[in-house]
Amino acid sequence: MKMKCHSLLAAAATSLLLLLPARADDAVEIKQRWVAGKAYSFTQTMQQESELELAGNKMTQKLDSTTDFSVKVTSDSGKKKVTMRYDHMAMDMDMGPQKMKYDSAKPEDAGSPLGGTFGLLIGKEFRIVVDEKDQLQDIENWDDIASALKGAGPAAMGITKDSILQLMKQGMLQTYPGHPVKPGDQWQMDTTVDLPQMGKIAIIGTHTLKSVETHDGARSAQIVTDAKMSINPSDKPAAEGAPANPLAAMNVKLEDSSLSGTTWFDLDLGIARSADFNQSFTMTMNNPTDPSKSLRVPMKQVIRLKLNKVEDIK
Repeated sequence: MKMKCHSLLAAAATSLLLLLPARADDAVEIKQRWVAGKAYSFTQTMQQESELELAGNKMTQKLDSTTDFSVKVTSDSGKKKVTMRYDHMAMDMDMGPQKMKYDSAKPEDAGSPLGGTFGLLIGKEFRIVVDEKDQLQDIENWDDIASALKGAGPAAMGITKDSILQLMKQGMLQTYPGHPVKPGDQWQMDTTVDLPQMGKIAIIGTHTLKSVETHDGARSAQIVTDAKMSINPSDKPAAEGAPANPLAAMNVKLEDSSLSGTTWFDLDLGIARSADFNQSFTMTMNNPTDPSKSLRVPMKQVIRLKLNKVEDIK
């Protein structure tokens, strides 16, 4: 009876310790890790809203999207191979009088202008090249993907290898500390996102380890991100055959930019289980109808990433 009581007390004490936040002097290592033999399933949602006033007419533009994608990790002769696949996409776009919807699960949406572009990505496998730190670096079979996208016409010109990699990185940490950190420690993030239809967007700020605790049943690091953004419009076309980027001649700038969010990073699995990011800015540019005046376009965006499950590859 005493042994049973002692076992129950030990189990209760262990459970309590798992629920308690880490002490300030407990250092943890936060680094990306794709585990060979595992399959990961994710869902990413995005809500975007912008306001535009042109020639005295105000218009609100909204875009809601849901993307389900999966990642499989295998090993060949000791070399890790990562394969990503888009399993489902749904979009709802509202641009004043123009409204478009697309859901890859609905055959009747195949004729949607959005389906003609993004539908081509569904089921395609992207062979991802990762570095020694398991960071996404390149798409090995991009030429095959790009060839398939040529059938989508001008709408697909903004889809490039870099834009796909950035889409995959959304919700993941842009930078890692590179050494053990304790609650309260910060590390810098300084990254550049290359968007073919806009130019280069610089993101500079900090990640802060707020706590280490059990979250959704896993030992996790709660990481808070705070950053600002700036833009350097490119005068090069988004893709071969596309027109020159008009933003370069419009003196586009970002004002009042803000990027903030919270990531719950599974320390044992080596991957973010969930992430919520909010970003907002006001894009200023020369008014195309009156170059002597400026145009202001406030924009807000909410991005959420959730790891649905991790299982062994069968």
